[in-house]
Amino acid sequence: MGSVHACRAAGVGSGNTTIECPPAATGFSGRLAVALAPITTGTSTASDPGGSFCPGQTSPGAFGGEAGRITEMGSPLGANLSNPFATTLAGTFCIPATGNGVVDGLSDLPGPGAVSVPGTTSLVLPPLF
Repeated sequence: MGSVHACRAAGVGSGNTTIECPPAATGFSGRLAVALAPITTGTSTASDPGGSFCPGQTSPGAFGGEAGRITEMGSPLGANLSNPFATTLAGTFCIPATGNGVVDGLSDLPGPGAVSVPGTTSLVLPPLF
């Protein structure tokens, strides 16, 4: 039997949970199909005066509080002219119900979600001659 080694992720993750350090299989409850579309480098906004952002949402608001608008700000690739180029993808979306009454009740699903993902890319051009 091999020895057990602590996971050492290459990047900074939330509680050592990254691609390199996935959560333990015993904590896996199932998959949740979340469509992150449309994701944009512009501004993504979801709004509803009553706070019902998603079909079937039972509690108005977002992220545990009252809300009538959710806004995430992206930034276009090349907004700064340095190399590497910085960009941010942003999106607002609905997280569907899981079909498990306990999970849905504890997580208040279906409900709104939002994401903002910064990143960089480099541009390398081949010589012209």
